Amino acid sequence: MAALRLALPLGATALVAFVASLRRLLRSLSGLQRLLGLTEVKLSSLRFATPNLKVPENVRGVWWIDGGPGVITVDLNLLLPAGSSSSFYAQDVIPDYQTVSSNLPGLQLFLFAIALCVRSHVVVDSDGPQVSWSLLRGCVPLPVKSPSRRLGEHSVQRSIVNSSSGKVLASYPAFRIVDATGQRTIHFQEMIDKVGDVALVKQSAAVHQSLVMDLRQHQGCNASGVLRSLL
Repeated sequence: MAALRLALPLGATALVAFVASLRRLLRSLSGLQRLLGLTEVKLSSLRFATPNLKVPENVRGVWWIDGGPGVITVDLNLLLPAGSSSSFYAQDVIPDYQTVSSNLPGLQLFLFAIALCVRSHVVVDSDGPQVSWSLLRGCVPLPVKSPSRRLGEHSVQRSIVNSSSGKVLASYPAFRIVDATGQRTIHFQEMIDKVGDVALVKQSAAVHQSLVMDLRQHQGCNASGVLRSLL
């Protein structure tokens, strides 16, 4: 009993320290970046995936989402087949699939995608990628969709639409910056000129590994010991 009474305060102290460290991380942009396993990169030198011949040519490549802070690029070469030659999907947080802006909106979007296991569903037609989303790896459809309207060979007009009412919630262009053969288009430099050359991308490392590393740095103690004391 004496050992149990001693263990309870130690466990409570460790829990308080753990929560305090986590709160400090979430208030810090650099801490949140490390927590999410994101790396700061230069878009001008970032290597994208090789062309995926399973993806239709009219959308194959890398697209710049010109919709403000948040997602910057999406690499559609990383789409996976979803039952037909025109249907695909991708988990939004797989390595190299998308880059996000190096600010709070970009980090919040990526945190949301990780926490709720956001999946993009893409149906390709002559107008381009028709996108919808779901949570928990496809289990819970989101009540919004994002149709595309073709503007040119490397450009589409995207919208965010309420799936039930049809109300348009937002509208913005998207430009293909790397084409179906892996070559940059004229829109690549336009993207750099508008958003800058810095972005965040998930290249490696699981979120929990980043958390343990940051706890060691911010708390100055053995994080594994803290976790063991919580069990």
